[in-house]
Amino acid sequence: EEVGDFAREACEAIQAAVKDLGYTRYKFIVQCQIGENHGQALRTASRCLWSPESDVSVSASFVKGRCFAVATVFCLYHE
Repeated sequence: EEVGDFAREACEAIQAAVKDLGYTRYKFIVQCQIGENHGQALRTASRCLWSPESDVSVSASFVKGRCFAVATVFCLYHE
């Protein structure tokens, strides 16, 4: 449960930081994954209905010791 709370807090912090950039015509979706690293592989996939000309996603990952975190921000343009 603590990891779930930490992931939720990370998503909220990332979303607040992205909103502070001032892109008022974009909606943001933030997804965070946190887990324990035992040398295994992890693959994730996402599907969205969007416009490739104006919508974008960005991901960042972090590994330290036996823990890992991956955060993805989906930026969706709206008029």
